[in-house]
Amino acid sequence: MIRNNLSYLLIAPLLLLAAACVSEDEVRPIGNTSSETTLRLKLCMDSEEAKTETARSDKGQPDDYEQASGTFEQIATLRVIILHNSPIMEVEGARMVATASDGTPINDNLEFKVASNEMKTIVLIANEASLPSPVPGKTTSQFLDQFSPKGTQVTQKQWQQFLNWQVTQSANTSLFANIGDSPRLPLTEIWNINTLQLEETGVGNDEPVQETTLFLTRAAAKATFIFDVDTDPANPYIGSGVKVTGVRLKGLNTAEYVFPANAAYSPAKYIGNQPGTPNEVADGKRFITSFDAVTRQPGYEEGSTFTIGMASSPVEIKSYNGQNAPVRGPIYFPESKMPAKDMQFTVEVELDGNGNWLPAQPLTDNILNTGGLDAIARNTHLEIHIKFGANGISSEVTLVPYIGVNLDPIFGTDRE
Repeated sequence: MIRNNLSYLLIAPLLLLAAACVSEDEVRPIGNTSSETTLRLKLCMDSEEAKTETARSDKGQPDDYEQASGTFEQIATLRVIILHNSPIMEVEGARMVATASDGTPINDNLEFKVASNEMKTIVLIANEASLPSPVPGKTTSQFLDQFSPKGTQVTQKQWQQFLNWQVTQSANTSLFANIGDSPRLPLTEIWNINTLQLEETGVGNDEPVQETTLFLTRAAAKATFIFDVDTDPANPYIGSGVKVTGVRLKGLNTAEYVFPANAAYSPAKYIGNQPGTPNEVADGKRFITSFDAVTRQPGYEEGSTFTIGMASSPVEIKSYNGQNAPVRGPIYFPESKMPAKDMQFTVEVELDGNGNWLPAQPLTDNILNTGGLDAIARNTHLEIHIKFGANGISSEVTLVPYIGVNLDPIFGTDRE
């Protein structure tokens, strides 16, 4: 299998955009027309009907696409904060989007009156209750609620709290799983978008409409473990009858930024690879090619380990004939980048509960490599196949991205 230097972005769980409205005394008119534009927001969100299949290519592209898995990956809340950038950052608009019990937006009017010909910073956060608060003494929602009133100024200190906001993984607990009463996987993104530049066209013309689609990314990486056995008669598998009682993934970061930090995408996030105009991808396929990871703490230079205990549900090492192969997981963990070029992510298994962990080969297939360093980007799902064969234990990664379905910006979910 060819080593892939791109990591698939599970791009489309939910694609959302927002813009702002400002009072007339805050707007600098262009010509004699209204200085406001109606910004119509398009969303894209997971749906059972959205699953699409595609053949695997020689570039390591995934076999198919998958939608959100279970309640944990669905959307419960959705917040939009729109900031005017000059001369100071100031809230122009904010909204909590109404959602159904399954997290899908319902009949929410996603149209906004916005000042034209301006660069907007748009902060998107889904499932905020599962995020730790960036400031002591306030819940996450209380921290974000202060940016709801129009005209609120955002200080540089507060903006840095957004950019440097982090979440830390608890030992052997899926990221975000122990936060909130009903934990869900957060999705986040920050955009810089230009609104329409209006021309002087006189009085009485219809107000222009600007329709745009943006995306959010899941704020975690995901992995599942699939167990298989080499049944080649010439190379019989080892350990027949032995049971796997534990599996672990090594080399992970212990923390990550809440928002993608200096993330680069392919295709690019913006047209021309410069902030201003979103680069919409019709089929939802997009790669994360690089990102900034949280610096590893002293003592964790080689990374942390996520362990799944399987004593109560062991996996017997036997031939499954390619059918009903046992699966364990999923686990959710911080996006992770190795600090040195000679370091790799590895998988280990425990047999028969004996406390001895046997290493598989390092993960190489479909692992992102950026700047010569192995990395696992957020919003990616690694299907890690652990195979027992005559030559020992090996592991390889199948990368499974997400694709989404467009939602009508005014009338809610369009299931067609």
